Amino acid sequence: MSLLFVFALTPSAFAQTTDTDLPSPGILPDSPIYFLKPFSEKIRGMFTFGEDNKAKYALTLVDKRLSEAKALFNKGKDDLAGDTIEQVGIENENAQKHLAKAETGGKDVTAVVKRLETNSNRQQAVLQKVLDKAPKNVKAKAAIQRAMEMSQKGLTKAQEMQNKEKGKPENRGKPERKGMPSGGPEKPNNEKPSNLQKSLGGGGQGGQGGQGQGNGKQRSPQGQRQGSQNQGGPENDGQPPITN
Repeated sequence: MSLLFVFALTPSAFAQTTDTDLPSPGILPDSPIYFLKPFSEKIRGMFTFGEDNKAKYALTLVDKRLSEAKALFNKGKDDLAGDTIEQVGIENENAQKHLAKAETGGKDVTAVVKRLETNSNRQQAVLQKVLDKAPKNVKAKAAIQRAMEMSQKGLTKAQEMQNKEKGKPENRGKPERKGMPSGGPEKPNNEKPSNLQKSLGGGGQGGQGGQGQGNGKQRSPQGQRQGSQNQGGPENDGQPPITN
């Protein structure tokens, strides 16, 4: 019941000056139950994993602290508003650190970078309005100026990362291996000989075999003639064999 009462007591003057993109301030640091708010935020942060998600959550806390600070300035609590503005700079720095780690780890941080740029532009506008309307409070003004410097640093970081992303080549061709034809290595010729090649090869072998046989037949009569000459020479013609 008390929580609903605190929400109902949100100052109406804040609604007149709050940027529409900022969240509702909710419970302010001047509330006796405000300690529940940072406690729940800390628990949620413990269960936020991944550097990119941690960067997003830090940017969410930046918007919450900025919204609270504006509400406190409207209530005239400049010292407390200055302390809250200090938290704006701290959470902004945390967001940039987590974003840098996410980029180093190879995460796709395009959405986070875009959000950092949007938040930084909004912070610059809101902080400048608060600074222009802030009373003569040296502590509060110093906190606002430090927060603006950190916000400008985040804006510069976001722009650098976006330019770096745009400078990357969209298509990277794979290098061709040297000494290798574009069509790939030649495949060994394992094709079987055709029937025509088989017939030609068989005919050649048959011709050689026939030629060899023919040579054998030509030599055979010559051998017979030599044998007949040895048996029927001039010395033995007409003489019967000698018998004992």
